[in-house]
Amino acid sequence: MDEPQFLVNEFEEKDLPELNNVMSVLKVVEKPWVDRSVFLRDFMNNVFSAYVNQKYSEVKDREGLKQELEKKKFELVKKVEELKKQEQEAKIEKPIVFSKVTGKSLVSSNVENGVFLIKEPELTVDEIKLMSLLKPSLTSDSVTDVEMVKKVAAEAGVTSAESLDKMRYYLVRDFTRFGKLSALIENKEISEILCEGAALPLKVNYQGNELPSNVSLKDNAEINYFLQVVAQKTNTMLNAENSLLNVSLEGWTIHGNLGNEVLPAKFVMVRE
Repeated sequence: MDEPQFLVNEFEEKDLPELNNVMSVLKVVEKPWVDRSVFLRDFMNNVFSAYVNQKYSEVKDREGLKQELEKKKFELVKKVEELKKQEQEAKIEKPIVFSKVTGKSLVSSNVENGVFLIKEPELTVDEIKLMSLLKPSLTSDSVTDVEMVKKVAAEAGVTSAESLDKMRYYLVRDFTRFGKLSALIENKEISEILCEGAALPLKVNYQGNELPSNVSLKDNAEINYFLQVVAQKTNTMLNAENSLLNVSLEGWTIHGNLGNEVLPAKFVMVRE
């Protein structure tokens, strides 16, 4: 009986070197392929990781930007609300001067349409005439004496408490204070008063905002008179030869110059 032959036996001993050569070739080919596969795998992983990181960074940046915008929006809304509140408060008339007799407010201020308004009591035609009659009979000392003013007013036929209050306010304002500027100077929320010339609205710095006012001095003579009042109160010589004023008075620093035919009268007051 013939001996069975298997497939494995079909390869003879002499074929072994050739088989080894084939195997060595296969091994050489396999390694670069594996290296390229690993490289491609790692490359794709790195690309994907970079993409993910970039997207995450973009999302993070967007979130940061969104938060910053939300913060700015909140601050802007808050600022607008504060400005609206200030505007509403500014429209409310704030009393400045009170009557020593009745305790009622005689002078108030508020802001309307960007203008700082001083509201003083209005005098009737008869009250204005009586004021002109009263002034020659009074002095800077007597206008502060309520009873004295009542007596002089009664002699002129004035007995109304309201009329007495109004006239006494103007007498004190003009005799002992600063005339038209008195209400501005008395207002603690005003930090600066600027007069740029005759018939121009005085500008004020009110609560940090520069605003024109409804107060003005009609000509050089009226501005000069105010400067002379300040000079007198500070014992300062002020005349044509010494026309510059630089003094401190009642918590204000005041710089100004007298006016003439050539030079306009001006001044600035800054709260110390």
